[in-house]
Amino acid sequence: MGIPELLIANDGKRVTTQEEWAARRKELLDVLSSEEYGFLPPKEPACLKLVSKNKDHYGGRGVEEKLELTIKADKGDYTLPLTLLHPDAPGRHPLFLYISFSPELYQKSLPAEVLLKRGYSVALIHYAAVTSDDNDFTNGLAGLMDRPCDGTGWGKLSLWAWTLSRALDEIIKRDDVDVEAIAVIGHSRLGKTALWCGANDERIRFTCVNDSGCSGAAMERGKNPASENAEIICRRFPFWFCENYKKHGTDVEHMPFDQHFAIAACCPRYVAVTSASLDEWADPPSEKRSCEAASCAWQLFGRKGFGDDAVHFLREGTHFLSLDDWEFFMDFIDRHKGERSSMKTASIAGAKPNIGPYSSATITGNLVYTSGQLGADPISGEMPSDVKGQAEQAFKNVAALLCAAGSDISRVVKTTVFIKNMDDFKAVNEVYACFFTEPYPARSCVEVARLPKDALVECEAIAEL
Repeated sequence: MGIPELLIANDGKRVTTQEEWAARRKELLDVLSSEEYGFLPPKEPACLKLVSKNKDHYGGRGVEEKLELTIKADKGDYTLPLTLLHPDAPGRHPLFLYISFSPELYQKSLPAEVLLKRGYSVALIHYAAVTSDDNDFTNGLAGLMDRPCDGTGWGKLSLWAWTLSRALDEIIKRDDVDVEAIAVIGHSRLGKTALWCGANDERIRFTCVNDSGCSGAAMERGKNPASENAEIICRRFPFWFCENYKKHGTDVEHMPFDQHFAIAACCPRYVAVTSASLDEWADPPSEKRSCEAASCAWQLFGRKGFGDDAVHFLREGTHFLSLDDWEFFMDFIDRHKGERSSMKTASIAGAKPNIGPYSSATITGNLVYTSGQLGADPISGEMPSDVKGQAEQAFKNVAALLCAAGSDISRVVKTTVFIKNMDDFKAVNEVYACFFTEPYPARSCVEVARLPKDALVECEAIAEL
């Protein structure tokens, strides 16, 4: 039996367009969540607090910030340490989000001075500070999070990945971070974590996976008999996954997925997988096969796929995150970071087509930008005659667009309101107050001579994802 078809949707239809890929990608994430890793917990608020700052690192080349990440969990707040090292230089820098086996910045697997010299920042989270690497789901963050008991509840890999995204929620707001060059990186079991994080979090443009092997980048079907397989990993480390994964350990040929699904879920962003020649347990040839099998996803976007967007690098040596791996990842990012990011668009389902060459909303980095919304029903096109009715519908349209983009109106950071007659300002303001609460987003209000369709009001917004 061959590997599952990447471009055949659940309804049996072949995926042929970028728009269809967006829906297919969600199907890939759904099956990987329900059958392997477990569904990620819902997004929760987080905050970062500076504990200390040291500018005397690596001869003055780097700045080390000791931070505390606090996450509002289901059963209370949880705080863990995060270390950020960034160049002591102006401008925005590419960032590695590094899930680490060690809590220390000075470690054999992190060539920090090399990163600084090349202009890179790194945010380090110690995986054990999130939760223990065992079958205990009562300690650390795990003990404060609700976990479904239906077989699809998150495993430890998912919780580690989810925590990285909560850290990114705050780090991405910094003015020294290049939001178009954010990478996630991990080694071994934390390479699996990095892959799962990058597959889910579209703000991560570069997913860097090292020696991740079974249930990471390595294709499960057709593996080297001497390598780790699903049956072994489920027996030794069942807590990394959801309960449902166990049933596939002895029957991988009938799994409704394989690991090329995880690679492809990063598309149209970038994936780099590195392997070691003597790491037979991780099965480097099977890691390469996953990258090759995922290539067709990028080809929907007119891109090469394997060898350019999804790459595999085999270095000499054993199971280790080495300087060669870091250098390969940085070369890969440097090669692509200047390219236009994969800007996405959003629209209201069933809405009438736009009458000009523009998108209803665009998504780039961590932000959603809506086009101006009139007070017309997006499906029927009907528009109230009074300014209050138009304002209410305009803000409803903004809210619907943000929802379609994966955000919501509570995450708006800036609005612009266009009014045909400033005498209507009070009436529009009354409606506005029904949609926005404190802390209010920033706002501009402009009187204009005329609006499309002779509308009385128009509104546009910028929101965080």
